[in-house]
Amino acid sequence: VFLKLLSLDWSNNSFTFTTLQIPHGGEDYLPTYLTFMAIFCVFPYFEENIRCLRAVIKNRQQQQI
Repeated sequence: VFLKLLSLDWSNNSFTFTTLQIPHGGEDYLPTYLTFMAIFCVFPYFEENIRCLRAVIKNRQQQQI
């Protein structure tokens, strides 16, 4: 089966896919993962963008004076 997979010989249809009865990570995995990503990836990115926008606005105001 492994060699057929590598050689892309799928004509036999010997590959069977089954769904998991219990998903990996349990029920709390997705909310925990999304919270982690929000705290450590998304929020710092937005905070840095806000800093950059404030600096651009401040520089434009100083140039107009």
